[in-house]
Amino acid sequence: MIEAVALYFVSEDCGQWANFLKTKLGEKSYDIQVQEIEAANAAECQDSYKANIILASPAFLELPSYDHFCSFPKTQSLVVLLGIEESEYEAILKEKNAEHILGFPLFETEANESSVRCLLVEIIDLYERNVVPEDLLRHFDMDPYDFPPTPIPLSNELQKFIVDDKVN
Repeated sequence: MIEAVALYFVSEDCGQWANFLKTKLGEKSYDIQVQEIEAANAAECQDSYKANIILASPAFLELPSYDHFCSFPKTQSLVVLLGIEESEYEAILKEKNAEHILGFPLFETEANESSVRCLLVEIIDLYERNVVPEDLLRHFDMDPYDFPPTPIPLSNELQKFIVDDKVN
């Protein structure tokens, strides 16, 4: 699995959105690798990504098949509605027998900075939930800070002192 975000889109509708998201997520503060993939060529992509972001637009709804997208795990996917209504999106996917995609979380954008910020947070959260911790990559070696230390039992002398102190 590639530690990157895959952005699936149709260039004529969402090329600028894909480029914007790739630029933002690739900034030094996030440093997330983004792979842009034309939705029409998605079937040619055999790679698996930590997060699959589908930019759903009017041209996306005209694709002849959604088979490749149906193979994505729901826990690694997010659909961003751009220029289409949720009802229109649902109707066309049902018509084309792509109901599996309807189970993916949806994000409806608005034309404001707050909405874009929320979208970036959603994508980053999805990506981070699916990144395997480095400890697991090192043959399940335990990091000393994964679990708190075992409590040290109080000695009899200390227990007696505490009890005596409370009585007085």
